Amino acid sequence: MQVLAQIVRQELEISALHSSKRSMIGPALQMIREHPEHPWSLSELAQQCGYHHAYFAQLFKEVMGVSPKPYMIRKRIQLAKKLLLEEEKVEVTASKLGYASVHYFSRHFKSITGMSPSSFRLYGGEKGPVA
Repeated sequence: MQVLAQIVRQELEISALHSSKRSMIGPALQMIREHPEHPWSLSELAQQCGYHHAYFAQLFKEVMGVSPKPYMIRKRIQLAKKLLLEEEKVEVTASKLGYASVHYFSRHFKSITGMSPSSFRLYGGEKGPVA
């Protein structure tokens, strides 16, 4: 019983520590969530949280499991999926998300989803017909 109590205590401590660290990057997460179209720099995000950019990057990766840049790209692609399913054109979606180039947007989109934005839109997010 004591071993079980010890394990539960350790899990609670780890959970509290993770929650505390997540709150340390909370302002940056909020900035990304509220303005996914903005090309946030690591320095801007770190400054918002009050940390040196190197420490912030390490902390962010520890908490989120991925570095800030890939995280921001994934967030943009999540929003892109929503916009494309709402019948937004690929060019409009790319522009709304801050991409200067439709080609660059399409490359990011396909690298994450495995589909081009136009195919995603055409097939409603489902994989298209097998050729």
